[in-house]
Amino acid sequence: MTLIAAAVMERRHEPLYQLATSVTNPCDMGRSIELTSLAHRKHYRAQEGLESWLRLRFDAISVSSPLPLKRAPLVKTERNLERVEKLIELFEPFILLNEHDFTAENIEKLSYALVPEERDQFAYDTRSLDWWEYWINIHIPALRRWTYPLIEGRPLEPRPPRTFQLAPANEDTIRTGTNGATWRYS
Repeated sequence: MTLIAAAVMERRHEPLYQLATSVTNPCDMGRSIELTSLAHRKHYRAQEGLESWLRLRFDAISVSSPLPLKRAPLVKTERNLERVEKLIELFEPFILLNEHDFTAENIEKLSYALVPEERDQFAYDTRSLDWWEYWINIHIPALRRWTYPLIEGRPLEPRPPRTFQLAPANEDTIRTGTNGATWRYS
């Protein structure tokens, strides 16, 4: 994103940037499901208690809702089934019917144009993306923290507010941006 923002600020940007990996480092639906299952197993192995022990041994049960030891009322079950049907209908073209290849030519051109000493920090390099590491240690834990609670009607974990302040101008400050302004988050 930094690379695209720099191109926009310099007014040398393309109308569209597709940030994609399917051509150079694909992760298809089968691999996504496999990695999701592995991530949930990892999570439940780290937990204690009977519910986590049971969830670890039954892959087919829902991982984001409490273990259904009692039968849910029929109305609630029907409502959940309707939600699943709607989700399947919505995502069916992307999951079952097509294997899309999304190209990232515009961002790759920007990366190629970087001077060699900036490539390590700013280049768009999908070939170095480790899907196992990302999916299990970043993607699923983030969903557990920020998305699952919203889906389940639970509050998010509180976090301290971030403040924005301009960095003091001195000789040690690295100047960024077109006007030389610098900034930092605290």
